[in-house]
Amino acid sequence: MYCILITLSYVLILTCNLEAATLTVGSGSGLPGAKNILIPINLSSAPSKGAGSFNFDLNFDTPRLTFKTVTLGPKAIEAGKSLSHIQPNPNIVRVIVIGFNQNIISNGTVLNFTFDILNNAPPGKADLIITKPSVADPAGKLLPVTINNGSITVEGGIPGTTTSTTIPQPPPDTTTTSATVLSTTSTTTIETTTSINPTSSSTTTSVSQLWPLLYDEMWGSKKDQKLFLLRTFRDEILVNTEVGKEYMFMLYSNSFEILVLLLQDPIAVKLASEVADEILVSIQTLLYHDEMTISQKAIDNFESLLSQLEPKASPNLKIAIAGIREDFKEGRVFKQLGIRMQ
Repeated sequence: MYCILITLSYVLILTCNLEAATLTVGSGSGLPGAKNILIPINLSSAPSKGAGSFNFDLNFDTPRLTFKTVTLGPKAIEAGKSLSHIQPNPNIVRVIVIGFNQNIISNGTVLNFTFDILNNAPPGKADLIITKPSVADPAGKLLPVTINNGSITVEGGIPGTTTSTTIPQPPPDTTTTSATVLSTTSTTTIETTTSINPTSSSTTTSVSQLWPLLYDEMWGSKKDQKLFLLRTFRDEILVNTEVGKEYMFMLYSNSFEILVLLLQDPIAVKLASEVADEILVSIQTLLYHDEMTISQKAIDNFESLLSQLEPKASPNLKIAIAGIREDFKEGRVFKQLGIRMQ
């Protein structure tokens, strides 16, 4: 009996390993002052549960290193994915690689980070550590994740001596550009990679800015009209109430995570679209007739959206969700915004 149990345990372990995804951080080295140390990030997953998107924080050693850039690797480009990154702390780079398609990311290099070694960096190893990893299949289902961290070794040398490490250039059929999107609380850099087929006269843009990508998925050609109403509601109503300011701050503080969760979950995107459409009807009534009503259906759909996001949410976002539920239960939101139930 014990032998059977042990055998079954090994089978389960092996099965889990086959279904897991692995993120591996490369390693490098250089003298103090070295520039453009290339650190690849490799992703591997089983074909039966291939990865469609991922995100993580990369922590690094600020006394030795300075973060320079992060760009899409060849396997992410081939899958038509997009890259966004922010730097929430001096020693952390947060990335998301995602796309509105069902393409599986092939095993191999998905990102390339570059770092500079400080002129006065002491010799030794600077660890590169992945935290908060999340890998999902094309349907948005999360996969188990294994992490192999890397490092950059600062070699002994004369402090202040400048050396250079050459970064391999992108293949001739790809070009990379960068656009910056400013929000209330942070700056997000969106990497846009355009792939040009040398045997064809057509140009295919594989990635775009992530929030507009989400808006396109939710509303298509009607997005500009709906965004105008939402922004008018924000600028003319929300900013003039205590609860409105609180909710705006809550949204901006968690916007990156909310974006990640929505882009990884088609059901959540559908619910978000339905909720927004129902609220937009109420906003139009408020803006043009000086009153705002909301249906129980809209509230129920909003609760469904919160329930869809909550299981994958971080502790901070879960606290925010709990606060929203409490506000709705007590009617605080409705009272301050002058909303009545239909």
